[in-house]
Amino acid sequence: MSRKQRFMVVDDELIVRESLAAWLEQEGATVAKAPSAEEALKLMEQNFYDILFVDIKMPGMGGFSLLEEVKKHYPATLVVIITAYGTVEHAVEALRLGANDFLVKPFDPDSLGLLLAKLMEHKKLLEEAQYFRAEATK
Repeated sequence: MSRKQRFMVVDDELIVRESLAAWLEQEGATVAKAPSAEEALKLMEQNFYDILFVDIKMPGMGGFSLLEEVKKHYPATLVVIITAYGTVEHAVEALRLGANDFLVKPFDPDSLGLLLAKLMEHKKLLEEAQYFRAEATK
């Protein structure tokens, strides 16, 4: 894959947005930051994002509602739900709504690195499957 990966961090906490974005940028990605779900949707109208990292609890539209909107309008975008209040119920709900993973704050850089590698492999497989489906219908 030759193009640079595009990620977005959606969290109302500035320190979380900045630190997670900085880490992802060190991994070579282009990272957008949004303080709200509403702002994230505006950004998504202008650009494609490979992966969104979305906080569950935010003022206004919450992370689960954003997840549903992303899956409805941007199905190729992967979504990781992030929260400081990790419960089994939240994880199950996130996965039920189509999240690709669930991450509990504070983040461990090693775990984040493994998660990113897993997500990028998943994304690559989805893109290859899409390519082969298109080739098969020619």
